[in-house]
Amino acid sequence: MLALLLAALGGCHMPAGAESDRQGAALVGAGPQLHGTLGFPNVRPGQRYRFSYPLLKNHSKETVEFTGLRLLHVPGGVKVLGYNVYSDLETDGVLSDKYGTVLLEVTGRVRHHLTGCRVEYKQQGVAYHQDFHCEFALDSAE
Repeated sequence: MLALLLAALGGCHMPAGAESDRQGAALVGAGPQLHGTLGFPNVRPGQRYRFSYPLLKNHSKETVEFTGLRLLHVPGGVKVLGYNVYSDLETDGVLSDKYGTVLLEVTGRVRHHLTGCRVEYKQQGVAYHQDFHCEFALDSAE
């Protein structure tokens, strides 16, 4: 069921949903984003970068309806341009059948890493959020 909902969202802009203070537990993350830091060296203002969220699987018995994606800590020098969900039809199944991404633009010197991947969703009409480890580095050229 998760795949059907994500397929409907495939490639669309995913703004942050209505913030929920309910901690969810329906999703399990996988992939290198959970275990290390992904990034780019020598970034300069005006450049854009895309990072992938951890791969997500619904391990509950209830349907998950995604309502938003959000990075929890975005340092100065970085602007979030948008979030998307992609399916294997758009990526040739490279890593998973579905995954989220964030598009960023460097606007100045980046002194800290971007951290924390929040996923917002509903199950049976109730809003939840779940946070996953992720760390993205945009190391300045200077």
